[in-house]
Amino acid sequence: LLLLSLIWGDTLPYFYTFLLVNGALLAVATAETAIIFAYLQLCREDFHWWWRSVLHSGSVAAYLFAYSVYYVVAASEFSDFVSTALCVAYSFVLSVAAGLACGALGFLSTHAFIRIIYGAVKAE
Repeated sequence: LLLLSLIWGDTLPYFYTFLLVNGALLAVATAETAIIFAYLQLCREDFHWWWRSVLHSGSVAAYLFAYSVYYVVAASEFSDFVSTALCVAYSFVLSVAAGLACGALGFLSTHAFIRIIYGAVKAE
């Protein structure tokens, strides 16, 4: 609730530092999660990892949107329908953008990992 209250509220104390630290943690966790799921998938000899790496790491968008809707319902003080609908619409757009960014990060980190592990294999 802190991040959403900082965005929609009147004050911005420590906002940029908070956003930077949480963005870095999100990037590391997204990359690690995508790599682990791709590795487990490759251990099952299922080599179609491309879209699954995007979907596994991009699924953060669903959580972000659900949390945004929870914030609008539980903690916001919007009085009319237009403000509520506008907040939900902006949250949806932001969630889609975050899902695309995390999906791209997951795909790129998984692609780099797979290139490294298959680059170490010697074919003779």
